[in-house]
Amino acid sequence: MKEEIRLRDLIFLIVTNLKAVLLVTFLIMLIAALYLIFLIKPTYRTESLVIVNQMNEDQNTKSRDLSPLAEQVRSDSGLSKIINYLKLDSNKYSINTIRQALSITTEKDAGLISITAKGENPEFAKNLANTVAIEIGKNIEISDRMDLIVSYNKQTLELQDKIKMEESQIQEANQLLQTTPEKLVTKKSLLDDPMLYSIVNNMKNQKTDQSFEMTSEEVNTVFLEIKTKAAEASLELSKLQAQLKSLTDKMVENQKFINEIDKNSSTEENIQKINTNYKAVIFNPAIAPREPISVNKKLIVILSGFFTFIFSITFVFLKEFWKKELIS
Repeated sequence: MKEEIRLRDLIFLIVTNLKAVLLVTFLIMLIAALYLIFLIKPTYRTESLVIVNQMNEDQNTKSRDLSPLAEQVRSDSGLSKIINYLKLDSNKYSINTIRQALSITTEKDAGLISITAKGENPEFAKNLANTVAIEIGKNIEISDRMDLIVSYNKQTLELQDKIKMEESQIQEANQLLQTTPEKLVTKKSLLDDPMLYSIVNNMKNQKTDQSFEMTSEEVNTVFLEIKTKAAEASLELSKLQAQLKSLTDKMVENQKFINEIDKNSSTEENIQKINTNYKAVIFNPAIAPREPISVNKKLIVILSGFFTFIFSITFVFLKEFWKKELIS
C-alpha cells in the first residue's frame, strides 16, 4: 500500500510540475537552436598531401620516420613562418590558433604526409593546408639534398685518393721509361753465326773479315709493358677525373638548389614550380571546400531537450525529498 501511495505521489509530483519542466526544456532547446544557428560559425576543412620519393639509394623511404620533419613545421618558429607567408593578422591568428587549426598525420610505411586544416573561411583552410605542405616538402627536400651532398663529398674524397695513386703510378712509369731503352741493340761477329759466316765466306771476289760485326735491334718488351701500364693508368686517371668533376658539379647544383629553396616563400603560387623541380616530394594540393563540416543540429537540440527534461525531473524529486526531510 505504501509503495502504491509513493508511486501515486511521484506521478502527482510530476504532473504538478510538468508545465515548469516542459517550459524549462523548451527554453533550453530554443537557446541551443539559436546558439547553433546564429553564434556557431561554419567550419571548413580541407586536406593536402605530401608524397615522399626516394632520392638517395641508401635511404628506404617506406621505413623512414617522417614525423620529426613534419612536426618541425608545428613548432613556434615554423608556425611564425606560416603566418608571415600567409600575411595573417597577428591579432586574430596567433601561433596557438594556427596550431589548433592544423592536423598533421604521417604514414611511415607509405611515405605519405597528410595535412588537414580547418577554418571559418574555406580559402583560409585551403591556403593553410597548402602552405604547410610546401613547408614540410621544403624541409624534406633540403634534408635529402644535404644527405646527397654528404654522400657525394665522401665519394669525392675516395676519388681524390685514387687519383693520387694513379698519378703516382704514371709518374713512376714515366721515370722508368726515361731509363729503359725502347729497343735492345745486340752486336754479333761472323764467327758467332756459322750460317752467315759460310755465306760471306763463299762469296766470290770478297775477302772475309772474321772480325766483321753485325748489329741487330729488338723491341724491348719491358719498355712496352711499362708504356702499356702508363697508358692504362692515364686512361683510368681520365675516368676518375671525369667522375670527380661530375660529383663536384652535383654538389654545387644541390647546394645552389638548397639556397634557392630557402629564398622562396612557401606560397600556393609555387606549387606547380615545386612539383616540377623538386625530386624528393610530390604535392597533392588542397582545394577550397564548398560545404562546411556537417553538424547534426537537430540531434544536438533534441539531446539538449532530453537531458534538460531528465535533469528537471530529477531536480523536482530532490526538491520534494529535501522538503520532507526538513519537515521531519
